[in-house]
Amino acid sequence: MEEFKFRHAYYLDFQNRRPDYISTFMEKLVSWDAVSSRLEAAQTLVAEREKEEERIKTDYEDEQALEARKMYSSDGDESEAD
Repeated sequence: MEEFKFRHAYYLDFQNRRPDYISTFMEKLVSWDAVSSRLEAAQTLVAEREKEEERIKTDYEDEQALEARKMYSSDGDESEAD
């Protein structure tokens, strides 16, 4: 199927000169500025998501540690009251 699409995409202009088609496609038809811009945007988004995931993880761990401290300190307070 891919070969079928490829042949019909270039055959009228390039016949059997597949390397010429690839070269033209890569050099003249691809907007490398757009590709670069989209890549940078995606990398920024990934970095932001990783930071948010780390923040959520840290907040959760801090919350768990606080709960543990409250539990241990309240146990100690009750034993002193008895």
